Amino acid sequence: MPISITEISRSKTIIAKDAKDIAVYALTAAFSYLAWKIISKKVIPCMFSKLFDRLKALSTETLGLTKRYGENSWAFITDGSNSLGKSFIHELAREGFNIIAIVKDNNESASDYKNSITEKFNIAYEIIQADLSLPNSYENIVNIIEEKNINISMLVNNTVYYNPSSFRKLENEDIFKSIKLNCLLPILLENYFLKIFERRNHKSAIINICDNWKSNAIFKSSIIDTASKRYLRDYTLNSLNNEKIDILCYEPDLPYMQIIHNGITVKVNYGQSSVSGVLYDLGKKSKTDGKSHKRWEITITEQRQN
Repeated sequence: MPISITEISRSKTIIAKDAKDIAVYALTAAFSYLAWKIISKKVIPCMFSKLFDRLKALSTETLGLTKRYGENSWAFITDGSNSLGKSFIHELAREGFNIIAIVKDNNESASDYKNSITEKFNIAYEIIQADLSLPNSYENIVNIIEEKNINISMLVNNTVYYNPSSFRKLENEDIFKSIKLNCLLPILLENYFLKIFERRNHKSAIINICDNWKSNAIFKSSIIDTASKRYLRDYTLNSLNNEKIDILCYEPDLPYMQIIHNGITVKVNYGQSSVSGVLYDLGKKSKTDGKSHKRWEITITEQRQN
């Protein structure tokens, strides 16, 4: 059947329109490709560079805690050898505090960490070797502090003891050790420092490492450990803050130390990001989990730099 001139004309029109559309699509694709190449090579790197520079600048800023608690004052940290204790040391040294750290073993690792902190932040750093689970450990610490006669403005109660064994398998020694390290010793130290802080001309601070339901769930077999830390939590939250002393309960979501007992191993390292959030909340809240978004953002940048 012969094709009419009208149909031929219509077919040419459709083909021309399709060709035009194809050309438009091709030009659009080419333009989009070129635009993406320019953006990916120029614009996006520039944007991220500016953002990183801003975060880098923020990471070098401090919270100004020494202005509140006293220039050239000292922070006293129990158990400065575990990951959380080291993170507190790092962040407080970055703020300008001098450091007194209690360590069970004053070994090469503790000395190396001390040297790295003093070199980086140019602060004074003293190590006190003491096994806090031993009898008279509290009295020995108090005697050392009074002999040094220095301006301590902050106490970080970081002593902790966990034993994953069930209660029926615990020896009396384990029970006494748990109650002493998780509860009794932190309260005795807080009571001692409260009297010192009352006499200072600046504000002072106490941070107690407490417990919450998530860590309780993980160590539900360890009744004594979770109960003693829970008692410290309730004690801290019921401590009467006054105008001179900031008291903060830090409740980590999970254990922050390494525990190896009867084949059970748990290891979680919170690092500087969590501690930075804790210090950010100090003086603003009565309890914290350390997840202050502003400080997390800053610290993540700092970790990338390192």
